[in-house]
Amino acid sequence: MVKLPGSMPAPVADAQSIGPVPADERFQITVMLRPRADLPLHAVQAELARRRYLTREQYAASHGASGEDMDAVEAFARKAGMAVIERRPAARSIVLSGTAAQVGAAFQTGIERVEHAAGISRRRTAPIHLPPELGDIVEGVFGIEDTPIARPYYRFSTPAMQAAEERAATAAFTPPDIATLYDFPQGWTAAASASPSSSWAAATGART
Repeated sequence: MVKLPGSMPAPVADAQSIGPVPADERFQITVMLRPRADLPLHAVQAELARRRYLTREQYAASHGASGEDMDAVEAFARKAGMAVIERRPAARSIVLSGTAAQVGAAFQTGIERVEHAAGISRRRTAPIHLPPELGDIVEGVFGIEDTPIARPYYRFSTPAMQAAEERAATAAFTPPDIATLYDFPQGWTAAASASPSSSWAAATGART
C-alpha cells in the first residue's frame, strides 16, 4: 500500500476523541481520479477571441476520467465490500458507500468520533493508503471525515429586524424622488443630443 499525498489528518481545534466510530456506521465517500489529460495552461491564458470552448461532452472525453481508471477503482471498492453509488466521468469521481469498518480497512486508516464546539464528527486518525496500482490514479478521497471546515455567518430574522425591513420598504424612493433630491434637470433626455454629457452640461451650466 502507498500513502496518498496530502492525506495526513488536519488537527481540529478543541476536539476531544470520544472513541472509534461504530463499525457498522454507513456513509458515502467520493474518490477523485486523475484526468485523461491536464488542461493546457495556454487554453486559459489565450485572448478571449482565440480561446476554444469545449462542450460538456468534449471536455469529458478530453479531460474527464478514463473508463479504465474508473473500472480499476470500482473493482477495488467492490473487493472491499463497498457499493458503487455513482460514476461521474466528467467530474472525475466515483461515489461509494460503505461501513466504517469497510472504509477503514480499504484505505488502512482509523476513524474516530470527536467532540468539538460545532458538535460531534468523524475524523481520520491516519493518512489514506491505496494499492500500488491505484497510486497514480486516485488524487483524493473525500467524505470519511465530516468535521465542519467553515463557520456559517447567517443570522436568523428577529422581530426587530423584520420591523426595520418593513420601515425601509415604506421609505423606498422612486426614480422621480431621486431626480428631485439630486436636482436633475427637468425635461432633459439623452436622445436630445449625440453627446449626453454636453446636454447635461448645457442644462445645468456645468463646464466639461
